[in-house]
Amino acid sequence: MIKVLLVEDEPPIGRAVRKMIEQASPQFSVIGCEINGQAALARLAQERVDVLITDIRMPVMDGLQLLERVRDLYPDCLTVILSGYQDFFYAQSALRLGAIDYLLKPVSRERLSELLDRLEDMCAMREISKKRAFLSKSIQGGEVPPDTGEEKCLVLLACVGAWPTAPDDTMVPGAVFWESLLLETLIDVMLRETEHALIFEGKVRAERVIVLENVPPDRVRYLADSIFTRLAKLAAPLAVTLCGFSSPVAMGEVGAVIRALRAQMYNEIKLCRSQCLWDTVGAERAKVAIADLPIEDIVNAMLNQNGRLLRNFVASAVERAVEGRLSQMEFVRFLDVIICDQRIYDTMKAGVKLDVNEAVSNAMTPKDLTENLYAILNHFHGVECKVTQKELIADIERYLQQNYNKNITNAMLSQEFGFVPSYVSKVFRRHKGVSPAEYMTRLRIEKAKRMIAGQSDLRMKDIAQLLGYSDPYYFSKIFKKETGQWPSQYQERSVPVPPFPFNSGAPQGEY
Repeated sequence: MIKVLLVEDEPPIGRAVRKMIEQASPQFSVIGCEINGQAALARLAQERVDVLITDIRMPVMDGLQLLERVRDLYPDCLTVILSGYQDFFYAQSALRLGAIDYLLKPVSRERLSELLDRLEDMCAMREISKKRAFLSKSIQGGEVPPDTGEEKCLVLLACVGAWPTAPDDTMVPGAVFWESLLLETLIDVMLRETEHALIFEGKVRAERVIVLENVPPDRVRYLADSIFTRLAKLAAPLAVTLCGFSSPVAMGEVGAVIRALRAQMYNEIKLCRSQCLWDTVGAERAKVAIADLPIEDIVNAMLNQNGRLLRNFVASAVERAVEGRLSQMEFVRFLDVIICDQRIYDTMKAGVKLDVNEAVSNAMTPKDLTENLYAILNHFHGVECKVTQKELIADIERYLQQNYNKNITNAMLSQEFGFVPSYVSKVFRRHKGVSPAEYMTRLRIEKAKRMIAGQSDLRMKDIAQLLGYSDPYYFSKIFKKETGQWPSQYQERSVPVPPFPFNSGAPQGEY
């Protein structure tokens, strides 16, 4: 159970957030809600707290003072800021004090659920590390460790491209790469006759879980290096991150190990750089920090609407971050510091945080990232393109309908229509009610229904390939997710399919 302490000087808000947390996940237990930082420190001294969620403006001791004390006294405690719009200047300081994220009042259930998922992963990594240390100490002391069952498998976690901030975006470059690759076939040629590989979809679309059975522990590093080298070559110019658990684990522990590896990858994945990570060895230390990047220069260029300087400073920031081996998480935090700056926040376009996150998620190269971020930050005052949005949406929709059987990425849409991925996605979602990725998935499923109902002699494997899915099982899972039935079940109950509702009924006004 993950213990959470809330710090909020308005009891009704504290009670509401507590209820939302307990309803969102059974893995979290809110042990209390204190009204100021001093009371929170007293509580922290009495019992273990895994996650601290604190307001900023409070009497006696405010949230920033509390964060500074927690950072020094309880470095293992994860901290989250709870703030209102007027507190974004303080949220910027909180991020610099180590807060992993912030929740905006009023707290949305979707945003809270996303944060709790990430916190669960991070706590899992910490708990696995503690368990490993305990077992090591037990062995040295001659004590018998607890029975964890038969050790059967080795676990690897692979991510192609950036770590996606939107888990359901099927058009991030890494997701499209996996759809075009038969990973199990690629790995099988590296295995001995008695060894086996099981491949699973990850929590995000750019991720794959690799479980190796009957592989001797002394071969796991060799196999991991071989898989990493092959993936890095096939995925170029996309970066590849492979994270491995160095010890064999029982099948019952695979879930916990995956969550731990995912938390490690989330924290240590590099910006536009390939690397192989192990649970026993941390990532290569970054040579730069957020403070080394041109935060003030970028903000001033935005305030002065100086596009030339802005492009140069953004390019410099990306180059320093990539060359300095900065993690993706730290780079996103750097962007948060910029967009939370009080001098520009009031004139910032709505949804700019989503825009910059999508820019990071969809970047294939440092150059892509530079251009996308420049385009977003250069238009923060709300300047829009001259092409009418309705014409753009019609062109994108026509392109998707004509190429539904191809592995289209957000980057491809950006190149085709001349706008950064975040703009294309935002405008399309505004007019159609769904993202281009969601639209493509629904279009493919509707066509699959017609094929199943009208051509009963087609095998599911054939239908999957006609729709652009290289993996028939993946196609079946998507079909079930969208329709509630497996393709074979739908085939038995097939009825005439009405025309696909290309317009979802979303508002048609200008964005």
